[in-house]
Amino acid sequence: MGISSWNCCSKKPYSSKKYPANVGDAIFGIIAPTCPVGQKACGRWKVTTVNLNNGQVSVLDNTELDISGNKNLTPAFFETQSFSECRELPANTEFTFSTIAYTASLEPLNPVWHGGVNANDGQGHAITPIDCAWTHEISPPIFRLGYSSGGTPTPGFDITLSENTIRVKAGDSHQAVITMTPRNGFKGAAILKTYGLPAGVQASFDNPSLDGSGLPGTLTLAAGADVKPGAYPIAAFGTSSTFSAAAPALLIIE
Repeated sequence: MGISSWNCCSKKPYSSKKYPANVGDAIFGIIAPTCPVGQKACGRWKVTTVNLNNGQVSVLDNTELDISGNKNLTPAFFETQSFSECRELPANTEFTFSTIAYTASLEPLNPVWHGGVNANDGQGHAITPIDCAWTHEISPPIFRLGYSSGGTPTPGFDITLSENTIRVKAGDSHQAVITMTPRNGFKGAAILKTYGLPAGVQASFDNPSLDGSGLPGTLTLAAGADVKPGAYPIAAFGTSSTFSAAAPALLIIE
């Protein structure tokens, strides 16, 4: 099992170096143009994949992407073409993605997402997919892809933020609510951390960990007076001894 950044499959090289990842790791992905903010037609992009548990980063830099509309945005998909039986799938019965997207002018995109199951024979011809009781939950920014493998579900949790876009003026601070929601009988606490903060921005939590009590916490981001203005993809995430989860956000320093 591993992570890498991809731009599949007409351009080569279309993937970056692959690094190991473990079951339960939280993975943070960023697809960003290398053109200035506000430039609508940008053909060069940078794809970054981060394992938040160990800090390993895999980057596909200066790659060409065809961004021609919302039709090309796919918040989550799970490929199973190498499987022949449902029992070959991992036993956790679901994959959870938190996805946000923005226009060239940093306005949030809010398209209507659709779910479905598709299969082909490798030559583009549709075939009947394996029936593993596929499910999908579309509750932006969370997208959950589920199935039945016949195994026992692995306990886990969701981490969510009250805001996907956080605007802070240099020399000021901002607070957002952070929540941990247990799933599949998870017991225990998630230790809270952040990733991707620019130099001069400090993060603090009123409670360094959250449990399944339902009580939320507060994330405070404090920007120094000399922080460089810009847009920074960040993540707030929680880790336990067996599982991790993250909530992405775009930090805009004004």
